[in-house]
Amino acid sequence: MSSPFLTASQLADAQALLERLIGEHKPGYALQREFQTDPGLYQLDLERIWRRGWLFAGHTCQVKQPGDYFVFDIDTDSIIVIRGDDERIHALHNTAATRHESLQAESGHVGRIVCPYHQWSYARNGELAACGGMTRRRPRSPRLQPAPPARSRRGWADLRLSGSGSDPVR
Repeated sequence: MSSPFLTASQLADAQALLERLIGEHKPGYALQREFQTDPGLYQLDLERIWRRGWLFAGHTCQVKQPGDYFVFDIDTDSIIVIRGDDERIHALHNTAATRHESLQAESGHVGRIVCPYHQWSYARNGELAACGGMTRRRPRSPRLQPAPPARSRRGWADLRLSGSGSDPVR
């Protein structure tokens, strides 16, 4: 898995720093400052922990009815968690297919998801519903990019930023 912001060399440097810091750590003492401030260690943390497993995004009571949504942000990923017309929880990247504008803010209810820039509208499942004035130049991928898996379990809305990883303890 590679980071979108660090080169392979920078990630190798971060790994070496991590190993050095762990080797120097004294039990009973606070972690060294670099654990909180080093951008390479931050990327390793994202890739090895946050992007591998299921994440608690919110409660299902936040999306009771079809069209109810909230936005979940982690690092540079902004995800719309929405109750679909099929009554299931869905996750879509909060980015328009055209100019990469954010589509929704915080939480609410929508009949359709509308791009604030071009006014393109998307159904609750991410399919392009209407794109007034743009019929000649449709994007190659007109639907909203679906985020990796989302699910509801025991009142929780969970999602996973990578397509693989382990399930949490049941």
